[in-house]
Amino acid sequence: MRRILLSGIISATLVVHGVAAQEPSQQDREFLDEAIRSGLFEIAVGRLAAEHSGRPDLAEFSAMLAEDYDVATEQLRRIAGELDLEAPEELSEEEQYHSDQLTNLSGRELDLQYIDVVVNEHHEMVDMFQTQIAEGEVPQLVSFAESNLPEAQQKLQRAEEIEAAVKGAEN
Repeated sequence: MRRILLSGIISATLVVHGVAAQEPSQQDREFLDEAIRSGLFEIAVGRLAAEHSGRPDLAEFSAMLAEDYDVATEQLRRIAGELDLEAPEELSEEEQYHSDQLTNLSGRELDLQYIDVVVNEHHEMVDMFQTQIAEGEVPQLVSFAESNLPEAQQKLQRAEEIEAAVKGAEN
């Protein structure tokens, strides 16, 4: 009986102090990995587009994305450390491919390709956050998804507006 009570006190203490008392689920691990890699991608291509875009609105938007994702990625790295999980340092193969493709572009060509990638990436991000909210088990990761979902939706909307303007200027 004493062991059960002591175990309960230790578990409650761990939860109160923010230490995960459970092993992260596969969903939590995949979310953490994908969200960090997505952030790294947004930072890399956002800086590139901010520097080489032919449109001031797109350059400003991409610089803002790079800054915002730098902060979010650092938050996720801290959570990974708290959970004793390794945070990825590199882009996925697909993201590296897109980044490499964009590196060789500038001006209008870059604008068209970049905004298309950003819109697709944000659709995936919104879906990823919604899945984590519904299926995640680690409170820190669910909370991260809940607090960042509205901003991801706003960024998606803004990206779609810029995409329409970029493609409209094409005609």
